Amino acid sequence: MERGIHYYDWQMFNEAILEFNKSKFYYMSKSNKSYDDIKLLAQTHYNLAITYSKLGMFDKALADANYAFNLIPNKEYREIIGLIQKEIK
Repeated sequence: MERGIHYYDWQMFNEAILEFNKSKFYYMSKSNKSYDDIKLLAQTHYNLAITYSKLGMFDKALADANYAFNLIPNKEYREIIGLIQKEIK
């Protein structure tokens, strides 16, 4: 996921998405997920949501934001859902 964050910081959004998806599939494929794994998976979906938003891909962004919130329902993930929903309207 770190590489994805670097790509995002460098505004290389498509590359960031590829890296975040690698991270997502890694954590999703683990059969016995720890709480830390679930937190990292949620963070990966959150990062994807932000990156998709930067590219104007709000439907994908909303799907990932909702997934993150369903895994770890916190204020940060709820707020990004609201921001994306405003962009869709």
